[in-house]
Amino acid sequence: MNRHTEIDHSTLSWVKKELDDTLKEAAEALEAYTQQPDDQTQLQFCVTHLHQVRGILQMLELFGAAMLGEEMETLGQALLSGSVADRDDAYEVLMRAILQLSDYLERVQGGHHDAPILILPLINDLRAARGANLLSENALFEPDLDAPSGAPRQHGAEAVDLQALARKLRHQFQLGLLGYLRQRSLETNFRRMQEALDQLDEAASDDQAGTLWWVAGGLLEALREGAVEESVAIKTLLGQVDRQIKQVRDGGETAIAVEPPRELIKNLLFYVGRARPVGERIPAIQDQYNLKALLLEGEDLERAREGMFGPNSEVLRSVSEAIREDLATVKDTLDLFMRGSQTDPERLSDVTDALRRTADTLGVLGLAAPRQVIQE
Repeated sequence: MNRHTEIDHSTLSWVKKELDDTLKEAAEALEAYTQQPDDQTQLQFCVTHLHQVRGILQMLELFGAAMLGEEMETLGQALLSGSVADRDDAYEVLMRAILQLSDYLERVQGGHHDAPILILPLINDLRAARGANLLSENALFEPDLDAPSGAPRQHGAEAVDLQALARKLRHQFQLGLLGYLRQRSLETNFRRMQEALDQLDEAASDDQAGTLWWVAGGLLEALREGAVEESVAIKTLLGQVDRQIKQVRDGGETAIAVEPPRELIKNLLFYVGRARPVGERIPAIQDQYNLKALLLEGEDLERAREGMFGPNSEVLRSVSEAIREDLATVKDTLDLFMRGSQTDPERLSDVTDALRRTADTLGVLGLAAPRQVIQE
């Protein structure tokens, strides 16, 4: 353990009780608000407490915990502004995050490593609750989406009217999704969604065209078998799958063949990769995309929590290359804009997106100082 870490742990011991008390007050304020949602005063109290916690964690240079605190505060602010679609899910994940942050700090105080990548699923749930992109979209998780399939896949012997099929199957998928979100007749509703995706996969022109349906079916299988933990992020992803079925209904297979939803597939793979390899489909997907090698699992995860393991050099090289490419693109765009050859302000939105993506990547790596520079 290096001196810097020792200072973090000893300083954390001095303020741990204050942090626990502030988190407890945040939880009580959030609970009071859910009982009387007409009065936003308690929600404001909650956000104020979370802001205090985040500030203390930043001063302690516990960047993983501070990043979690930042996401919690941001979700609280989104609730205050009324920009959250499903408030009940947001309350649940925010309360869970408050409780888990206290547990996480206790582990750090006990000598374990502080790293955002270890709490990535919880950070993703907080982001999903306010409709933000998931952090599994960044360069830290980069499966080869063009990997050849070694798994048996079914395709129909005759061409079908895919738009007509999608029209029928979307209704079936939506019924199943609605039942799942309401936690009713789960086995029946998982089967409804699974059958819809399997039929779309079977009707796809080839394996690559059916990848989305096959991988989404793997996530449903993991949920049905209890092989992956339910989360707000997963519910969000299933809603995005529904919108892709609508795309096919409206424009046929070319609608997703021209611009494949690669980020959606990547996020689905992130959660399929975390699932226990039960049945046939889940291990087949994990093998095809080499998911277990891309995600910390089992003993590796425990070693990471003990500060003995982190992203390997190959992952860091991949991250470095992705960041360099993004920054080069930003520089080129700004050069063109400043010289007057590009005058459309909309072009600058791409710059913002690229910088935000870079900041997220640096944050997950625990590189707080360059992340702050990028954010500014």
